[in-house]
Amino acid sequence: MVNEQDMKRVRRLLALLRAEGIDCIIAGGFARDVFFEASPKDIDIICGGVPHEVIATLFEETGTLTRSYPKYNGPESDRLAGVWKILDTNIDVILYEVPIALEAVGMFDYNLNQFVFNEETETSHYVGDGTWKRLVRLRDDARGSRQEKMEQKFRDLVEPALASYDEPF
Repeated sequence: MVNEQDMKRVRRLLALLRAEGIDCIIAGGFARDVFFEASPKDIDIICGGVPHEVIATLFEETGTLTRSYPKYNGPESDRLAGVWKILDTNIDVILYEVPIALEAVGMFDYNLNQFVFNEETETSHYVGDGTWKRLVRLRDDARGSRQEKMEQKFRDLVEPALASYDEPF
């Protein structure tokens, strides 16, 4: 689960990445969980617009301890250029082969993850097409155990949120 140390560390990482001209945002499960007032398990920093070597070198030069994964086990269509797990934290840095980080959100596998976190207001908002009120698989390869996991997340997060409101959104 994300703790206060992770939040401090993620702010420093964002500042470090942005100081090097790397476009980055917090998006995905953390932002979704904040939106639904659930406890996030980790934080994904999504980056775009730079080669893999730029981030790898930055982490090496700054002594940031990571475990690096060139790609998730997935299709080439992911346009995913690299993943770094920041050791001893609940933070992942994920590089997509897109000009700006926000474009990566459109490549996520389910609409339920298309949330972006605003560090200034500490709030999240939905940036996907359509609505988050129903689960939509956005990529054909997001099936099996991944589909089951997302269906469970939808039941755990969205259905109670919809049931608790007397007024339409």
